Amino acid sequence: MKFKVLFSTMIFTLLTILCLNSVNAQAPGGMQMKTPEERATAITDKMKTELSLTDAQVPQVSAINLKYAQKADSLFKAPGDRSEKMPAMQSLQQSKAAELKGILTPDQYTKYEAMVKEMMDKAKAMYHN
Repeated sequence: MKFKVLFSTMIFTLLTILCLNSVNAQAPGGMQMKTPEERATAITDKMKTELSLTDAQVPQVSAINLKYAQKADSLFKAPGDRSEKMPAMQSLQQSKAAELKGILTPDQYTKYEAMVKEMMDKAKAMYHN
């Protein structure tokens, strides 16, 4: 059971890293990190396209994405190792999903869940390679 929890935690960490994607300041090891604002814009753009967001939904979704990108950034920068931060990261993801569910149509939310699953599958594949 502990392995399953640890594996889930590691997958969630990888998923979070994928969601955070990267592009701004060059970090050690060649990885680049985007600012929370850049990450929020990138995920909003992806959602706009993949979920066919309405003009009214875009600013709401953008605000949620920014809010949670900033919270995730603060959490990542806080002291402690990732396994200690996992419960907080999972809580952030659940809160974000709940807020999005209130804005998205049922069809859009289903597509959003599929989008998240796809990212999780990519994270699993990266983890196993």
